[in-house]
Amino acid sequence: MHTETFGYMPSGEKVSVTALQTKDLRARVIGYGAALADLQFRHVDGWRRVVLGLKTLEDYRRHSPHFGATAGRYAGRIRDGRVKIGGQIHQLTRNTPDGHHVHGGTCGFGKRNWTLASCTETSATFALISPDGEEGYPGQLNARTTYRLARNCLEVELEATSSAATPVNLLHHSYFNLDGEGTIAGHRLRVDAERRAEVCAAGLPTGAFVPVDGAYDFRKFRCPDPAYAYDTSYLLNGETGTCRPVAELVSSSGDLRMEVWTNEPALHFYDGSKLSVPVSGLDDRLFHPRSGLCLEPTRMSDAPNMPGFPNTILSPGETYRQISRFVFAAS
Repeated sequence: MHTETFGYMPSGEKVSVTALQTKDLRARVIGYGAALADLQFRHVDGWRRVVLGLKTLEDYRRHSPHFGATAGRYAGRIRDGRVKIGGQIHQLTRNTPDGHHVHGGTCGFGKRNWTLASCTETSATFALISPDGEEGYPGQLNARTTYRLARNCLEVELEATSSAATPVNLLHHSYFNLDGEGTIAGHRLRVDAERRAEVCAAGLPTGAFVPVDGAYDFRKFRCPDPAYAYDTSYLLNGETGTCRPVAELVSSSGDLRMEVWTNEPALHFYDGSKLSVPVSGLDDRLFHPRSGLCLEPTRMSDAPNMPGFPNTILSPGETYRQISRFVFAAS
């Protein structure tokens, strides 16, 4: 474990960067967004970088599309930024061009500087206090993001408690590329899901779940169809609350696999089709559409307004807890 200064916020607040390592994995995590800034797997041909990342804090602040960040207080979209809790309507920040709320608002958790609360050689925990009324949310939320390395596994634990009933959906937002270069066009994906959330033209759920079919059917390994722009949530098989394997990704050549485990009810798949970052990242790479993809354990967008969706209201005395594991293996 080694912690140093990654940079400074405009307020002068220091942003930390911490290095973690096991025999097969090494990572760097930063306080800004409680983000995974780098992850490498020890392959037979040497260390291979498997996530997209940027070089400087300034690049993250100005240009990052949530690379590796913890999104919240509510990741995903909420229609019109309106949430009704206990008969009271709460107006959240409307931070999309079409007037909706996304990823926690103008200064959501992915844009905040989290405090490094503790760390070891293989783990780091970040803490954040979101005050009552921030971005329109009720209740003070105490959130924690923990990264743990164990041999060939990265575990991400997201936790929160609140002083008042509030919508919560935290999400780990890494962009993966198992080739370490190029695009994800040749990657093969499998997702253990029979249904996905139907969305309207604005990208908001209609409240219905539709069968996976055609280009959206990843029950067997296949490459994403380049004619589609994937940005969809799959309703996962298996028991919610139990950490189980839900998806698997294979590199273009088939020499590296990543298995995704989670206790969440859904997995959001985004193929990076809108990626466009004007500065070079790690390895001096330029990130263009489909330079990486996201596999994000989550709950559903706009769930507070959808009675048929899994509950996302966190009440006082309860603890929100998401576990996600990303397990790597050479093949």
